[in-house]
Amino acid sequence: MKDKVAALISKVTVNSPVFNSEVFSPTLINYFFGKNGTGKSTIAKLIGKPDTTEWQTGINPEEYELLVY
Repeated sequence: MKDKVAALISKVTVNSPVFNSEVFSPTLINYFFGKNGTGKSTIAKLIGKPDTTEWQTGINPEEYELLVY
């Protein structure tokens, strides 16, 4: 099995009514699926925000366009 390709974002911390300090490390491509009301949109809205997102060392987020669909 091939290794996952790391993303420029090293980790995202999610705090919301659904999640309490949940941390995940995204890869180059990520899929979030689940029933309505489980927090998919909450995660999507928080990815890239400065207070929730930690980028790889030496990466300037201003130089990249973050796309969430």
